[in-house]
Amino acid sequence: MCGISGIFSTRYIEPGNIIRSLAAIKHRGPDDTYLAASGDGAPSFFSCELSSGFMKSRFPAPGVSGSKAWVGYNRLAIVDVSESGFLPFYDEARDCLFFMNGEIYNYKQLRKTFLADIPFRSETDTEVAFRLYLELGDSFVQQLRGMFAIAVVHPGKNLVKVWRDRLGIKPFYYSVDKDHFIFSSEIGGILATGMAPAEFDLEKLGHQLYLGASLSPATLYKNIFSLEPGCFLEVNTRSFEYTTGSYWQMSFAPSDIDISREEFLGDIKEIADLSLEGVDDIEKAVMLSGGLDSGLLAFFLNASRTGNITGCTIYNDSGTQTNELRYAAINAATAGIPLESFRLPPEMSGPEMEVFCRAEEEPNISPEPAYFLSSQLKGKKRILYNALGPDELFYGYGHHVKAMKMKRLLPLLGFAWDTLLLPPKKEKFRAFRIYGLAALPFISRSVAGWEEIQQLFRDHSSAAWQDPLELVLEQAKNRFADFSDCDIMKQLSFLDIYFYISSYHSLRSDRPAMLNHIEMRFPYLDHLFVQKYFNVRGLEKELSAGNYKPFFRKHARTVLDPEVFKMPKTGFNMSGTGWEKELNWKDLETRLAPLISSAAIRDFAGSPEKKWLLLSLSYLLPERYQ
Repeated sequence: MCGISGIFSTRYIEPGNIIRSLAAIKHRGPDDTYLAASGDGAPSFFSCELSSGFMKSRFPAPGVSGSKAWVGYNRLAIVDVSESGFLPFYDEARDCLFFMNGEIYNYKQLRKTFLADIPFRSETDTEVAFRLYLELGDSFVQQLRGMFAIAVVHPGKNLVKVWRDRLGIKPFYYSVDKDHFIFSSEIGGILATGMAPAEFDLEKLGHQLYLGASLSPATLYKNIFSLEPGCFLEVNTRSFEYTTGSYWQMSFAPSDIDISREEFLGDIKEIADLSLEGVDDIEKAVMLSGGLDSGLLAFFLNASRTGNITGCTIYNDSGTQTNELRYAAINAATAGIPLESFRLPPEMSGPEMEVFCRAEEEPNISPEPAYFLSSQLKGKKRILYNALGPDELFYGYGHHVKAMKMKRLLPLLGFAWDTLLLPPKKEKFRAFRIYGLAALPFISRSVAGWEEIQQLFRDHSSAAWQDPLELVLEQAKNRFADFSDCDIMKQLSFLDIYFYISSYHSLRSDRPAMLNHIEMRFPYLDHLFVQKYFNVRGLEKELSAGNYKPFFRKHARTVLDPEVFKMPKTGFNMSGTGWEKELNWKDLETRLAPLISSAAIRDFAGSPEKKWLLLSLSYLLPERYQ
């Protein structure tokens, strides 16, 4: 696990630029740092003030000498924490410098299958991926199971190649124009170079506020992009011409084969075991709600092992939301692991709100629980397991139940019912009439209608902006060739998997966890597991508001305690914490004034979610707005 950054330019750049970038993402790799200047020949390696004593003893400081090409690496040691795993992976004969952010879970099997006769200097999964690339070339990525953003630099060829994992768990951002190519694991790493303007794309910002996340490859900023899930990027670092493409896409080959309980539980055990490879000695925890997904994952994470993994949960005993602590304790007991519980703060001061807002790179609708939980575990754990995936794959959200009911009403959508309704229902019904039930996840989740958001930015010609529902459905059809051939339930599942997992859920977990030097792992997001169950027909059979994820629920009954099946569906959230009374509206309006008028703010802020959305936006404004 790490953070990576790179700068390639037409002019000589001093090392301070890449060091500032690495400093901005140092939380991703607190254990060590190195940088390299790579011209047309072999790269020269350097240490810096961010480096350990070990790295400083191996490589000199860069001085003030400039280079047209800089790359750098911050490491959080997970697999093989020895010093041999910290050194750069470079092959001079094949002109290859290799960087990886993430984990390759099947690295031991890959080493045995493809690299049995190859000498290794470390036991890291990164070295396995590196040597696999040297052996197989670009096709190496097809063998990887895990979460990753991999960058390969060929200095002599003026070529950089990048791959992002299939479900977009690990981030990769880049900026490219006729004079430079800059990349980093976080947007902040690009902005810290001082070479990419921190300027919002206001239309993309409007889309983000409606959808809840930026739709990759777009970000909030002009000329800063994210590499899409399952895609590659190739850049000529002399001409700065670049290409992107897909190396993997979901496919739809529906199967009527009945999957037994034994096969299903065997699949869960496999992905749990896979995510444990090489980390026996690392302190680990699993996020335990009172739900089925985390309970089943915890059971199999500890099924054949003893110790070194605990459960952790958050709870709220001061609001109206369900307190899951009792059910989380039941899940922990079933898994045979101890449980740490952390009470959500009943109130939040202004400075505390700012900390939560700055922990993210995009506006959110509430304080992020992943940040709160990982902050409680900082210094105690290095890996935190997250049960993300089954809700998207097996129909665990309210919009799945709504879709089942609304399918019967589709013939009536042609009638102009919206003329009889009042806002906001009028706008939602109009969106259904235009875009169909495939738009349901976005319409259901959005805390503000698109017309409301256009009004918020009425001083910026927002009336001409493209409707985000049109944009996201166009992109879905481009990224999934079978989209139009699927029934509505599979369309919803694809949109949940492709859009919300990569652009929302994993994004909301990755940086907050890394800020606390913790790697978040998502075993259910193994692409083979996801693809297999996406193609199973009838997963929605018996789906209802009281029976979410019916297939998953039925097959988990022999493992989990019957009590957890009775718990109302809630999930990890911090919406019940008291903070509104501490919100300083004058300060908020002052920070947002260059972007949004006070009148527009007051017209918009009609709910706690909208208020937090504006608050978090106010702390993310580029410097030009502050």
